[in-house]
Amino acid sequence: MSKMITLVACSGLNPRGNVTRAAVSDITSSDDNYQYACIVACGGNNQKHIQRTKDTTTIAVNGCQKACPKKILENVGGKVDACIDIKALLSEVDKLPEDTARIGPLEEEGIAIIKEEIYKVSKSLK
Repeated sequence: MSKMITLVACSGLNPRGNVTRAAVSDITSSDDNYQYACIVACGGNNQKHIQRTKDTTTIAVNGCQKACPKKILENVGGKVDACIDIKALLSEVDKLPEDTARIGPLEEEGIAIIKEEIYKVSKSLK
């Protein structure tokens, strides 16, 4: 992959926010083609994080159909090129996480599925 992808994760205080942040953190800390924009910083009008979404291809990794990361970015003038609905994705394979603060075996399985989906969506945006 040659162009930078910015990932914006759900930060909800629920099990989906937990696994979404973990998956995004794994990818952005191990793959130089990815960076993150903190959705909380964007909501607080932090221009550095908002600008990242404008300057790169951006994927909103939403915890559910409410799509808070996408909506927050739209409200602050950020840009979203694609969205992933984690609740729908993990419901399809019966891997919805159960713990808001801990990562157990079920959550690790979900994280792996989320990471696969992020890479799949990224390739479709080339």
